[in-house]
Amino acid sequence: MKSNNYLNVIGLSLIIILIGMNEKMIYLSSISKMAINFIILILGVGIATINLKMLIGKNREEKLQL
Repeated sequence: MKSNNYLNVIGLSLIIILIGMNEKMIYLSSISKMAINFIILILGVGIATINLKMLIGKNREEKLQL
């Protein structure tokens, strides 16, 4: 449980840092910005997947206890 929380915090921090970098890098080409946006997308999907697995696992445990 704690490891999922740590992964969420690290992933969210990376997303915030990358968004800030993307906004400040006006001089970069659109391909570089697209690459950064793709990394942000992958991190977001990864965090969502981890959270969904955690929620599904909790639901299964609750059903087994009933």
